[in-house]
Amino acid sequence: MVFVFLGNGSFDKLMAQGENEEVTIIAPYKPTISDAFKINFHPDILPEVIDIPQMQYSIKSKQFPITVKAEPIKATRKPGEPRLKLTKSLVKAGFGNYITPYLEFSANSLQSDDHALGIYLKHISSAGNIKDYANSGYSNSEVNIYGKKFLKSNALKGGIYYKRNVVHYYGFRPDEFPDIDLSKDDIKQCYQTFGANLGWSSNNISLKAMNQALELNYYFFTDKYNATENNIHMNGSVTKKFNYSRRTEYKKAGFEVDLNYYTNKDSLQSHNSGILKFIPFLRTSLDQYKFYFGVNIAMQMDTITNFHLYPEVKAEVDVQEDVLSVYAGISGNFEKNSFRAISKENPFVISSLLLDYSNYKFKFFAGIYGNLFQNTDYNFEVSNLTVDRMPFFVNDTSNGLYNMFTVVYDNTNLWYINAGLDYHKNSFLRLLLRGNYYGYSMDKEEKPWQKPNFKLSFGIEYTLKEKIIMRGDVFANSSMYAKTFNDTEIVAKKIDGWIDLNLGFEYKFTEKLSFFINLNNLLNNNYLKWYNYPVQKFNFLAGVTFAF
Repeated sequence: MVFVFLGNGSFDKLMAQGENEEVTIIAPYKPTISDAFKINFHPDILPEVIDIPQMQYSIKSKQFPITVKAEPIKATRKPGEPRLKLTKSLVKAGFGNYITPYLEFSANSLQSDDHALGIYLKHISSAGNIKDYANSGYSNSEVNIYGKKFLKSNALKGGIYYKRNVVHYYGFRPDEFPDIDLSKDDIKQCYQTFGANLGWSSNNISLKAMNQALELNYYFFTDKYNATENNIHMNGSVTKKFNYSRRTEYKKAGFEVDLNYYTNKDSLQSHNSGILKFIPFLRTSLDQYKFYFGVNIAMQMDTITNFHLYPEVKAEVDVQEDVLSVYAGISGNFEKNSFRAISKENPFVISSLLLDYSNYKFKFFAGIYGNLFQNTDYNFEVSNLTVDRMPFFVNDTSNGLYNMFTVVYDNTNLWYINAGLDYHKNSFLRLLLRGNYYGYSMDKEEKPWQKPNFKLSFGIEYTLKEKIIMRGDVFANSSMYAKTFNDTEIVAKKIDGWIDLNLGFEYKFTEKLSFFINLNNLLNNNYLKWYNYPVQKFNFLAGVTFAF
């Protein structure tokens, strides 16, 4: 058998005759391609016209009834603030030189949409003396219990309180009066206040709704020498928002009723007095302009009845939103000088005071406020007041020690300038600057007795790494004058101005426990706050604060 290689990758076999023999033949491969023939003709396109038939049609309109049902849109609710981890109670206690114990306690119900309850107690006293002067010990104590109930569209609030303030008439030098022997109790004065308040207010947000508020306050005030004062103060208001013109954006009208009634009794006299006020008003705005129009109608209720009428007008314009606002206005008021208010300002007054009325006949005011930089707020206001029977403190000449004060009244024209600057950087740094100027023009009195012309205060609070809080205060008063006598001649005694520097430090050991120390009167000045009444020199108070 012979195998023949055909060159196309296959073999064939040849069979030899007569012999069984295998032969392999190998030859080269020669591929070939058949000839191609081109189609030599072109297709012909025959013209053909197609007629498009015209279509005729018509549209028959038919109205389908559509019913729209308006569904009320639910008001978008602003998400509330996250509930913080609050504590119910806080106690703060400390002790300082001059034998000064200090205690402060508060307890409140936790955050609730239904009610709020709380109690507050405070006590601070000092047994220290001031060199060369009589006993200057003092004591201030307070208890306050309060609560509030929130209803659907109303709120109720109420509370009771008690205050006890003890001072001594230390404004004399015992060595200058060797024939007079007075104990601490002989120069002691003790003021006590029992009070209660009750209030109700509505809070309807509807444009057509009318809101009302009513508040009733009562206090009984007495001192060591059985001088007493009862006061009933009632204040009510009715307000309503409305829209009578599209030109103005916001309108609110209403009226306020205010009643203050006093019964006073001391060792020399007793009398009843009161003031009833009715104040209708309208508040509106147009773009960046805001307006307030009102009338203050005051009725004096005493042995005689007098009526006083004061305009209440204020206009304000936002020159640049949040940067500069300018305002101006006129107003007036009629006030009773109460025994409680006078003794709160100057606790060294006598018990048998002349409690007269003050008539703020005319007050013109103008000012600006806004945001100077991103974190700086400012305000500046200038006022001119015309006041009949403005009170001033003078030493009581019926007491040979001249260590008590009484009150004299005089018609006064007062220029008052108030300026303030507030810088705050997050919660770590805050600066406060306040300045006041008082320019008095007296009718009869030679000077505005015991009243400074300038007052300045500066405060700083800085928090370091949320652990250490540093506080600083600077208070400054210009000089003032006291009314003294040389025989029968009046002598205006100058009282030097003063500067009081204070520092405080608090270290937060934990979120609930911290320690503090306050350093007061660092300049160690024995300045006079009132004539013959120097303050304590350098003093400190250190203690601990605990929340639970």
